[in-house]
Amino acid sequence: MIAMIWAQDQNGLIGNSKTNQLPWPKMSEDLNYLKEVTTGQIVVMGRKTFESLPNGPLKNRINVVLTSQNLKSDVLIINKIDEIKEIEKENPNHDIFILGGIHVYQGAIPFAQRFYRTTIDGNFEGDLYMPEINYKLYKKISTKDVLSSKGYKLTFEVFDKID
Repeated sequence: MIAMIWAQDQNGLIGNSKTNQLPWPKMSEDLNYLKEVTTGQIVVMGRKTFESLPNGPLKNRINVVLTSQNLKSDVLIINKIDEIKEIEKENPNHDIFILGGIHVYQGAIPFAQRFYRTTIDGNFEGDLYMPEINYKLYKKISTKDVLSSKGYKLTFEVFDKID
């Protein structure tokens, strides 16, 4: 299965291009959710997202980076987003999670069978927004609200593509 996972604020903001970081303070509840969902699986991200990781490749996951550049890291490199279909065929026992950034999300939407969306109940500073998704093609299968240690309500939602 190919899935996309991201966090956004109330307006769909997901990043800040000036800092190449998330626009909100780190929240362990959100990071733990990402870890829980993706550990043991394949994660795909663009070069800038990869470079924003403070400790390099995500542990206990197969890290794939979409880039035309050479990276000095132990990751699999792909040059086109549609190569995730081949990775899916070659790894039938793993799910593939798209972690961003904007262009990777945009290219992966047609392939995604599931979305994991975390909405942070707040407005933050930044300039990178989640590409538009036609949610009429998806059915919400779960939702859970959590109060973060920073005082923000987090809403974790999962959507499956309607066949």
